[in-house]
Order: sequence, then C-alpha cells, then structure tokens
Amino acid sequence: IDQSKVTLIKTEEYKKLAGQNDRSVFVLDVQTEDNFKKKHIKGAVNIPLNNLEKRVGEIPAGQQIIVYGEDDIVSFQGGVRLSDLGIFSARTLTGNNYLSAEGGLSLEP
Repeated sequence: IDQSKVTLIKTEEYKKLAGQNDRSVFVLDVQTEDNFKKKHIKGAVNIPLNNLEKRVGEIPAGQQIIVYGEDDIVSFQGGVRLSDLGIFSARTLTGNNYLSAEGGLSLEP
C-alpha cells in the first residue's frame, strides 16, 4: 500500500527537473542532521524524517518537491510520510547513488 503513495525518480530525471528551473524544485533532505552536515545535495533543505510532522509548514506549497535520505529506504519513508501529511506532489529519489560522485549531482560540503 505504501508503494502507491510514492513516485520514484532516478537521478537523471531529477537533473532534468532541476535544470529547467531551480526555483521550481524544492529539494527536501530527510537525513539526520549529522548525516546532512557530512554530505547533501547542494541547495537541499534538511528536515529530518523524525521531524517532518512538526515542520511540515516549512515545505512550500505549489512547488515540485524532491525528497531523499541517506539511502533508498529512508528516501522511501520520507515520500510515504509526505503523502500521509497530504503532500502528494513529492517525488522520491531512488538509486542509492545520489550522494556519491557517480550520481553526478552537486554535493555539499
């Protein structure tokens, strides 16, 4: 049932979305704060998975949302949680390579 709540996208599709207009895409990182400090997609906003309910108001309405975590499991959980909170426009990164050099994304720090 949870799989029907999540729309998965691969890194290449994310690059196309982000390349069209960076401001129309809100990148949500649901990693723990410690993991976020170690590595994250450039420009991502960190709201740890366990804090999503409390901080849902920080997620902008009307924007395409891309959610990811430190691996596909956490990313999937983030997508399900957003759906449960009534945010149905989110897409979830999949492929486990988005936080590595092979993913080809701009990473920080």
